[in-house]
Parts: sequence; structure tokens; C-alpha cells
Amino acid sequence: MNRGLINVGNDRKRHWSAVFAIIGAIGALAAFSDTVNAQSGLRMDQVYMLQPHNSYEHSSQLASWLTAGYRTLELDVQDQTTWWTNPRGPYVAHDGGPQNNNCRGTADRLADCLDDIVAWQNARPGEAPIVVFIDMKTRWDNPLSAWDVSRIDALDSFVSGYLGTRLYRYSDLRNHIAGAAGATPREKLKAVGWPGFDALRGRIIVGFTGGRIGAVNQGMAGMITLRGAATNAFQCPDIDAPDPGEVSGTVDGMSAAASAQMLCANVQAGDHYQLVANRTAEYRQMMHLWGAAGDFNSTSFEANYIAMAHGVSAVGMDVTNSLTDPNVFVPAWTSTIPLVGVRRGLPGYFTLRPKSASSTRCIGTRNNGYSNGSQIDQEFCTGGFDQQFVYTAEGQLRPRGNNVYCMDISGGSAGSGKTMHLWNCDGGSSEKWRLTPNGQLRSVNNSSYCATVPGGTLSTGIQLRTEVCGTGLSQQFERLKVADWPQTVF
Repeated sequence: MNRGLINVGNDRKRHWSAVFAIIGAIGALAAFSDTVNAQSGLRMDQVYMLQPHNSYEHSSQLASWLTAGYRTLELDVQDQTTWWTNPRGPYVAHDGGPQNNNCRGTADRLADCLDDIVAWQNARPGEAPIVVFIDMKTRWDNPLSAWDVSRIDALDSFVSGYLGTRLYRYSDLRNHIAGAAGATPREKLKAVGWPGFDALRGRIIVGFTGGRIGAVNQGMAGMITLRGAATNAFQCPDIDAPDPGEVSGTVDGMSAAASAQMLCANVQAGDHYQLVANRTAEYRQMMHLWGAAGDFNSTSFEANYIAMAHGVSAVGMDVTNSLTDPNVFVPAWTSTIPLVGVRRGLPGYFTLRPKSASSTRCIGTRNNGYSNGSQIDQEFCTGGFDQQFVYTAEGQLRPRGNNVYCMDISGGSAGSGKTMHLWNCDGGSSEKWRLTPNGQLRSVNNSSYCATVPGGTLSTGIQLRTEVCGTGLSQQFERLKVADWPQTVF
């Protein structure tokens, strides 16, 4: 593979088909332990990783996830008893009490899980870096006293002492960006980004999420105030899904000074979270995403497409109810969206070209109109704002020209011959679409129906409609990436 083709800095200039081919080629490696070797030449911040949410809870051992091609894991730890006096660290558990964490040993301690990760890595010298998110859960006996600054500091010291030089630390990244232009660590990181992916092979990166109920971010702010640039693990505060200002400005519950030192975000998927994802990618920060969004569960192709397209760096998939194998769950769509790939390598902002037409035809609004009922047509490609769309976390297709409107189905329900138009976005199922690997737009209202160019005609001024989904090119659309645009009104 020509590594030079993958250039995230210039990816807006890439033709979608070229990017798709690159991603598909990478995806073919997903079944092997060296899946991410294809990421040579990229910086760490230019890579995304899919993650089994609560990786320790499933029937699979942690090593099985890694062997399957995953390179990021999540572990939950409890601030219970005097764990900081135990050489094996805190309990690994979601809630209640110590649980079977599928790591070596029987004590259900953090060190048991870290041992498994280290052993797997030791057997594969030069393997890709592994990212571990440690979620600080509230203690079950006294939840309001959990994870004060001293406990977070103790966890930070434990991880550092246990992993030693294998750990790529927050302090290491601060040293890496120290000479960059910018008044704050955030601005410096935006200027130069992370070290190269290859430079971090054999290393482990740890991010902290969660903390005390009602004071998650306050605890992390206290930690960064205490340790500053000498912190070991990355503090990943909770960021509100539609608020990109917290990524580049002040985080809720933190001072501006503490916020400026945060180089990681933890986001629960929700309406318009793509705004935060875009901003974290712009600032080259890590972003951990968890939970379902809109009408899509976290294991769906659509949910992961949106996450990858808009700039998430680690996606937690809730695989518990989707296990197809007693040991490891790997989605079928990883041939298109591999377990590890190019961050923002898929277009979230794009023009739509029907595969049944020539490259001169695009989908847009008739006469550049924006009102309820404005027709969605096949027209000559102009590059106009009426022919540019953003694919949102809710499955909507909103035009750049006026993004309060959504691509919608007349009458509010999919069916044979139902015409497509713009309508004020109201959250209804008729304005939501499931994107498929082959480029179909399946109606969430009824997934048996797809957006269609009638008869596959080359004619312009033809209004799109929904028809029963088939295999024809008139129902398949290429997505050609265009530049982002500000989305200020929803």
C-alpha cells in the first residue's frame, strides 16, 4: 500500500472512492493481530480504534479482544476499601461488588487485567500501541465519597508504577509539544499533534474517565492542578455532546486554566455530538465515545460510520447483546470500517452522486430552495451549498445551505413512489436514514425502502423517491467529502 495516499491533513481533497479503497484494504487485515500495521506513517491522533465497551465483562478474555484486532480496551475500577494499600490495585467492577473480570488471577484487581495486556504485548514485540480507558466508578458502600483528588492521584501513581516505561504518559506528550507555537497545551497540541503511530509501538496509553457523582470534572481539575505536566494518565473529562466549546475553551466544572491542559474528552453519544467530534479532531485530542446515538445502537454500521467520519478516536461498542461468538464479537462491517483505521477517513460532510449517473450528476434541492416541501432532485453538479450535506448522529441529512431542514419523505412514511423533499427537522423517522456499506440510504421509517433515482435516469430535474431496496445502482450513492461548515442552528 502507498502510505503517502493517506494524508489526513489533506483528506478533504481526496475523492471518496479513493478513501473507500484505502479503508477497504486496511479492513482486510482486521482478523490478524497486526491489523493496525497499515497505519504506518500516521500520527497517533490521526488513528481511530473501536473498543468493546466494558471489555472485562464479556465471555472473552482481554487477550482475545487484542488478538481479534482491537487496540483499545475499557476497564472499570471501584474506589472501594483501602485499595491503594494493595499491590494489585483497585477492584475491577462496574457496580455492586467485585465481579468476574475475565482477567488472570481470581482477585478481580486492576493489576490482573494489566498483566494480561502486558503479557499479550510482550509476545508481540513492535505491535501497535494499546489504549486503555480506566473508568472510575463510584464505590458501592459510600458513593458520594469516591474519587477525590487524592484517590485519583493514587490511581495515577499505581498505573505509572505498575506499567513503568511501557506507559506513554501525559507528561511525555506535554514534553513532545513543549516547543510548539501556542499559549496553552491545547493550542500546542493542535499545532503539532501526537508523535507518530510507529514511534508508540509497544507502548500503552491510559486515559481516566468518570469519577465522583456530580463532580467528575472537578476531580480531574484538581488532579491537573496537583500534578500539572507531571501527570501520568490522561484526564478525560465529561464533555456535553453538543458543546464543542468545552473542547477548545472551558470545560464545565473546571477553571479555564485547568481546561487548557486537558487533551482528552469523554463523551456520551447524543444529539449533534458530531460537533464535539469535529472539534476534538481539529485540536488533535483523544475522544472516547460511549453509548448509542439517535436511532442507532453502538454496534451498528451507521453509528460507527458517523463516529469515524466526524473524528472520534475511540468508540465503545456495547457488544453484550450482540455476541455472535462465545469468545469474540467482531462486526461484519469491519471490512469497510476496520477495528483500527484513519480518523476522519470517511466523509461526514459530502456531496451525493448517484452511481447510476455520470460523475456530472449530484443530489440537491430544486432551484437552491430551502423551505418545507422543496424537492430533492438529481441535478448537474455545481458544488453549491444545496448539494452539500452533513450526516448527523441522528441519521439526518442536512443541507449546508440551511441546516434547519432535513432530507425527508413526503407524507411522513416510506413507500413505493413516495417523493423526497426538504422539511423542517423535527426528529421524525421519515427524516432519518441508514447508510449502508454499498452507499444505499435506507429509510429508518421503514428499512425496506431506499432513496432512489427513478428508473436510474441521467436526466436532471428528476425528484428522488423511495422504492423497495434492491441491488441497482440507482439506489447507491457515492459520498465525496467536502469541507466542514459551522452548524450553529438546530
